[in-house]
Amino acid sequence: MTLVAVEGKPGAAGETGPPALAARGLRHLFREDRGIRDLTLEVPAGSIYGLLGANGSGKSTLLNLLAGLLQPQAGELLILGSEPGRAVAGRCGWVFQEHTLDPLLTARETLSLSASLYRPRGHRPLDEAAAVVGLADRLDDRVGTLSGGMKRRLELARAILHRPDLLIMDEPTLGLDVDSRTAFWRHIAGLNETGLTVLIATNDVREAEEYCTLVAFLREGACAAAGTPRELRRDLRPESLHLRWPGLSPADFSSLSTLDGVSSAARSGDLIRLTTADARSLLPPILTLKSGQLGSIEISESSLEDAYFSLTGGLLN
Repeated sequence: MTLVAVEGKPGAAGETGPPALAARGLRHLFREDRGIRDLTLEVPAGSIYGLLGANGSGKSTLLNLLAGLLQPQAGELLILGSEPGRAVAGRCGWVFQEHTLDPLLTARETLSLSASLYRPRGHRPLDEAAAVVGLADRLDDRVGTLSGGMKRRLELARAILHRPDLLIMDEPTLGLDVDSRTAFWRHIAGLNETGLTVLIATNDVREAEEYCTLVAFLREGACAAAGTPRELRRDLRPESLHLRWPGLSPADFSSLSTLDGVSSAARSGDLIRLTTADARSLLPPILTLKSGQLGSIEISESSLEDAYFSLTGGLLN
């Protein structure tokens, strides 16, 4: 797999310096041989860095290592120049995949409770934190009355209350509607413009492509490729052909891969993806193949999902 070097690139704040996160040869495997196998990556300060990978790719294991819930079995892991632990925990903010709010508390009480935990470091005024995420007029509402998108923004307000240097999020927009997701990311972008580094674990390729300045493809506990979305799509042709083809023989897949105009071909189970300059020109030779049963054909513009599929041979869902 190709690894695109991204270390030392300036982040959104236009600054260079030590990375916000650095992993080198990191390993933590479980009995079933899943987890982090040999992970090396750097998250530049000031970036919005996406960890893109399917379930089981190692994202959750990495987040548990960052939180100090697991210890590396090998390799090095530094957050803001220090090993995970109490010394660095107060400089990080977290938004978890699952909601962690008490529905009986008001939004103000929720933030006040969190603020009490950060007295040594100090915290933003509650009204300011709420205003940053567009909840200034809902502070006295009970959490249970807030929409899903508002709850996510409240969790974001709680995560930035102590002015962290690094914000870590685990699929924070999962289950949100389009409008709520857009509003959430608008607030993230605004925070990033102030210099906050953002690390997000996701398997939503459209989210990573639209909002992340840098992306790492995780596959089986390692980094398969990393770079800007544009860099990761660089070797793709402009169109993508998605085929669902149960029973396609290895010989016929090889024939697909070598058709004139195909720049990349990858297969995972019944799903086959080809990138090309002219997808429609491939249809006649494709339809001559006899093995299996062609279920569906879809043509679209090539995307970061095609790059992931091509570079890792795996699906994101």
